[in-house]
Amino acid sequence: MGNVNTPQNRQLQPSASLEIRLLGPLTVKMDGKTVAIPAKKTRALLAYLARREGVDIARTTLVGLLWGERDETQARASLRQSLSELRGALGAAAEAITASKESVSFARGAAWLDTRILETASTAENDKALGEAAALFAGDFLEGLAIDEPAFDQWQTAERERIRLMILAIHDRLMKQSEHRGNIEEAINHGLKMLSLDPLQEAVHRTLMRLYVMQGRPDAALAQYERCERELADQLGVRPEAETEALMRSIRTSRREGSSRPRTQPPSAAAEKPSLTVLPFANLSTEPEHGFFAQGLTQDVVGALSRIKELLVVSSNAKQASAGIVDLAQDLGVNFVLEGSVRAAGSRIRVAAHLVDGRSGKHVWAERYEGELGDIFAVQDQITQAIALAMQAKLTAGDMARFWEGQTRNLRAWEKMVAARDAFLRFNKSDNEDARRLLEEAISIDPHYTGAMVLHGMTHWWDARFNRSIDRSHSLRLAEEDCRRVLALDPHLGIAQMLRGGIAWLRGEQDQAMEFAQQAVSLVPSDAHSTAFLAMLYMYAGEHGKSSATLKLAQRLCPQYPPWYTYYEAYNHLWTGNLAAALELGRLYHSQEPDEPFAYILLATVLAFQGEKKAAAAMIDELRLRFPGFGMANMHLSQHYREREKFEKVTTLLREAGLPD
Repeated sequence: MGNVNTPQNRQLQPSASLEIRLLGPLTVKMDGKTVAIPAKKTRALLAYLARREGVDIARTTLVGLLWGERDETQARASLRQSLSELRGALGAAAEAITASKESVSFARGAAWLDTRILETASTAENDKALGEAAALFAGDFLEGLAIDEPAFDQWQTAERERIRLMILAIHDRLMKQSEHRGNIEEAINHGLKMLSLDPLQEAVHRTLMRLYVMQGRPDAALAQYERCERELADQLGVRPEAETEALMRSIRTSRREGSSRPRTQPPSAAAEKPSLTVLPFANLSTEPEHGFFAQGLTQDVVGALSRIKELLVVSSNAKQASAGIVDLAQDLGVNFVLEGSVRAAGSRIRVAAHLVDGRSGKHVWAERYEGELGDIFAVQDQITQAIALAMQAKLTAGDMARFWEGQTRNLRAWEKMVAARDAFLRFNKSDNEDARRLLEEAISIDPHYTGAMVLHGMTHWWDARFNRSIDRSHSLRLAEEDCRRVLALDPHLGIAQMLRGGIAWLRGEQDQAMEFAQQAVSLVPSDAHSTAFLAMLYMYAGEHGKSSATLKLAQRLCPQYPPWYTYYEAYNHLWTGNLAAALELGRLYHSQEPDEPFAYILLATVLAFQGEKKAAAAMIDELRLRFPGFGMANMHLSQHYREREKFEKVTTLLREAGLPD
């Protein structure tokens, strides 16, 4: 949530006059100017004191650490000399160091200290704080500082390893969150950074292989396997794990099958009407607080174009680049590709956009817009209308009115909505609460912001389905209140119909739920998530043929679709008896969502259906270890089958496998 201030990210930049960086070569600055500390042991002394700020450290500890080979008298004299040199170098900031006859300490908070900031931010839930924490890592702890003292060397090595593990954990969280949001390129970058710190992390190699495949880059995935194989052989003398080998063989097989047949022609829907994909607008802003503009503009342009029934809009998270546009268009089966950039500085914004013919690679239309930040909404209107006209879509008055249905013209409200949407899509209790708070702020700014009202209702719907600590009926009433408010303002808003369908489904009104969801899809035919939501309802209603076909359409609209599409695809295979396909998809979903308890439930269910009782029980054991509070109550809350016997069959098998009530 790029524009939201938190206690963690507010302290990521130096504010104190004294700044000490221990990550990478030791750097000390006073009021922005570098402080020279020539003696190595004096630098080592400062590093040790600062790293243990606020602690009284016995002089005997310091002399043993830095002058272990000298007798005590000489060592204490050397310590006094180094303290004197240090005070002289720090000048006015020397008061941070206090010394008595027995101990020395560095006052807590007396300096901006990168390792402290890193530790604080590493526990943050905020993506921006995590990203900025990762950026603090400029190299190994005290890189290049060697004083040939065994005790100090041992401490330095331990600190390096501890910080390295902390950075790895941060990048791992960022990688998973990026993939969850569909930002595959960003997820890959985090994975590569993890391997630069520890090239032997085989699970990360596998994740990168899978991400490259999601990008349509099987050659890069196989090259990643070769790197993994080489690192393991060179450093450990072992082969990759069976899981890695199996993934490699699967990619090779798919690659051979793909190269042995011509590229598939676009589906009939694409042949019947113009189609396009929108690449993420490049963020050229130098000011961090404006970083959300590119993301928000991309999402809103896609949303607006999706409402034009004469256009087919296929989502894309492909890396933004003019090279390869023709290949990308062919892969996605679209006629056109839209790409652009956003630069915000101060109170001004500049947007460049151009539409490219997917067959020839030639520009069909290009334009540049410049104005005040508040003009962003007028820019969105102009881009959408220009694209529709360039693609010769016949726009009715209704189409024009629906371009920005559910949207706002208030910049501050829009900013809150962009951040809230990002938080909600992480699908956990904490981020759901953050999303709701941001949406309430957006609605207070613009009381007619129907898009924010619907998403606010979705946060209550999510609670009703997944949050055992909240009264379900109360959450559904709150979601329904949001729905009523929206429909009073705009009775034809597609996403409001989707929410109505979700509420009806949780109340056991299956037919009514599907009717509402069908209305949502008819109002916004290119919205992949509304389409996939309808597929989910079909699955629980036992209409597995319809569900599979609808999921395929959603995957067509969103080729780099989120993991939850895979989840319902796996259950369709389960209930139609294709257990091998269900198991393969279950394993894929588990690898995509290792922190999702229902990933373990899915795999345990499929294994139990196959008669693999021990494997199913082992999966439930792992679930209980990872999520001790998860049990049958979660199943009753979230799994609403029309045919009660299906639910009973699943829960009976899970209970036999060890899932507690």
